[in-house]
Amino acid sequence: MGMGPGESSLFPNGNIACSVCVKLDETTVGYALQADAGSEPFGVSGPFPSNPAIEIGGVSLDTNLAGVAGGPAIKIYGVNSTNVPLRVAGTTAIGDRLIPDANGYGEVTTADQKRIGAIAREPGAANQII
Repeated sequence: MGMGPGESSLFPNGNIACSVCVKLDETTVGYALQADAGSEPFGVSGPFPSNPAIEIGGVSLDTNLAGVAGGPAIKIYGVNSTNVPLRVAGTTAIGDRLIPDANGYGEVTTADQKRIGAIAREPGAANQII
């Protein structure tokens, strides 16, 4: 399977949760980091963990993360992507403009001329994926 419009892949240079805003790692070409408050969003991480639910000797190897430092490249949904799942920080309404909060979750902004990470296409509540 190839990439769709607006999709790319980058290597994680740290832990990146599923369905959160990501930013480019400005220190290493081809790498991404989980976005934080005030950072410029590059896209949204894929919705599925990079490790399958594997258990060995009663120990789970599942990180529930889209990517971890040193791991394989992860899918990033960027400009022109549609219907991308994003975890939100608080209550959202259809049409809200979202920027990353401290955890990379989508947070509503009303600031003009701010680069947004997504536009809500459905309402949501804190810690919900919309």
